[in-house]
Amino acid sequence: MLFRSPQAVPKSSSRVYQEVIPGYTVLFVFFLINLMARSFLHEKALGTLRRLRIAPVHPMSVLAGKTLPFLFVSLLQSALLFLFGKFFFGMSWGPLPLLLLPVIICTSLAATSLGLLVATIVRSESQVSAYANLVVITTGLISGSMFPRDWLPEVMRDFSLVTPHAWALIAYDQILSIQQSPDVGIVLQCC
Repeated sequence: MLFRSPQAVPKSSSRVYQEVIPGYTVLFVFFLINLMARSFLHEKALGTLRRLRIAPVHPMSVLAGKTLPFLFVSLLQSALLFLFGKFFFGMSWGPLPLLLLPVIICTSLAATSLGLLVATIVRSESQVSAYANLVVITTGLISGSMFPRDWLPEVMRDFSLVTPHAWALIAYDQILSIQQSPDVGIVLQCC
């Protein structure tokens, strides 16, 4: 049978999903950087950004209009991954599942902001591929998004705190921990 109901997922494997789903959710959110940078390059090539600049529209409105769709995609993607984790793999959302919302929002905001930064730096498709992929893969590796943070040496765990990924994973670990009640202070600090 290809698909199993959530009840058929063994309890020992659902613990694996407590680590894997948040890690890959954070990693996938940051792949948005590629899409944003390519979108801005495409807009520049078509000349629509130049036309918008001379239109009687406030620059912040233009920036919000170009950025908010990516933020919404990121939020939707994260929500769907957690929903699939819950309903298909029996993942627990912890004792306070509403705490997931600020972490999802802050992680999406961080990814969107980093996407804007890369979009302003790159000048060609090849630069998008080089810079964006380098940023996404490197930060994903050093943060513990691709494997549990517990596997990282202590020095690497400390160094990984330069990435927004690591902070999101620390918050998710607090929230999704089944053994203890989450420390809301740590979650808010991570946000």
